[in-house]
Amino acid sequence: MKYLIVFFDRSTLKNIVPTLAIAPDVIKYFYDPDVFSYYDIYSTFEACRKYIPGLRFEVGALDEHDYAQVYETVETMINHTHPDEVCIDLTGGSELAVIAGYEAGMHCGCDVYYTDIWKNHLFWLNKRKNIESVLPFDMEDLVTAFGGKLLGYSDDDFLWKYQKSLFTMSDYLIHRLNRWLRTSQYLQKYNSRLRQENRLHFKAPFEHSKNDTQLLPDMTLLEEFQKQGLIRYLSVNEKHVEFAYANVKMMDYMSSYGVWLELYTYYHLLRMDAVRDVHTSLKVDWNAHDHIEIIGNEIDVTCMYKSRPVIISCKQSTGPITADTLNELYVVSRRIGGKYAIPILVTCSDMKTKHLALYLKAKEMGIHLLDISDVRSGSFQECLRRIITAK
Repeated sequence: MKYLIVFFDRSTLKNIVPTLAIAPDVIKYFYDPDVFSYYDIYSTFEACRKYIPGLRFEVGALDEHDYAQVYETVETMINHTHPDEVCIDLTGGSELAVIAGYEAGMHCGCDVYYTDIWKNHLFWLNKRKNIESVLPFDMEDLVTAFGGKLLGYSDDDFLWKYQKSLFTMSDYLIHRLNRWLRTSQYLQKYNSRLRQENRLHFKAPFEHSKNDTQLLPDMTLLEEFQKQGLIRYLSVNEKHVEFAYANVKMMDYMSSYGVWLELYTYYHLLRMDAVRDVHTSLKVDWNAHDHIEIIGNEIDVTCMYKSRPVIISCKQSTGPITADTLNELYVVSRRIGGKYAIPILVTCSDMKTKHLALYLKAKEMGIHLLDISDVRSGSFQECLRRIITAK
């Protein structure tokens, strides 16, 4: 029977990673009851036991700022069990608790570990050597450990089936944003009735844009949509345009101006070997214990790099981003991964030259920003890779 002592921490990753790396039979969580609740601990346990069948947990309350109490509590537990059956991880907890735990563990002769989340390996302090550790958990596990619930995300099977068409179309529209904006607004106007009537057949009159210089919809865009298989049977006469959507999901995508930057980013991540667990449109309820499903956040694109979560917000508008956008991305990424999260803002705005103050603010907050110059650079995937895999 292997026991693992863990000092419960505010960082979700510091609580999960050591457990999955060491894979004990029983976790002994020592926690400060003034800071954490039973639900905090149980949520972490739920995320871990998914990967360790038969895992059990125990809890013990202590004051992490009382060196003597921590030392004596850890020493007592080790001696009442057996040093060969107990190990300690020092990744989480207060600095004083870590020092007391280290000294108690070494004095009693049990194995003492530290998990380096940045480098994704376990360090065995007794032997002074690294143990490579590939951790299996996904974004859903981090949400669960935080006490939340993943309510869903876009249909991966659908996105895989149509990846060539959707990726090609997203690239095409990213380079024609102004034309797509006007056409998407036109399609939105008429698609609401189709949804009400549960129809895929579109027929509507041509219209002039507000400045009366362009006829809507843009037929070049619609011809490309048909070429990629998103619509069928495109036909026009002097007054009307007519076609059929390939399916309901395609109608939803063509009713949205901003979804295409998300798809563009999503498909670039799918092509990267360094990441896994790639999803788009994650819907998160941050309180799973109240049994009321409420979407607290919808995250545009996510993936995992080793044991670190990548949180991406996509803003297709060509206008400047707002401070609220930066703050929301910062808060969500911190909730999920703490300081180990990799927050990225992808925008079609020219932030680096026209809105330098906000660009510098993002940098100050630890948010990586890719603007229109990166998106259209032809090396967007490499830009993402460099940010995600940076040491």
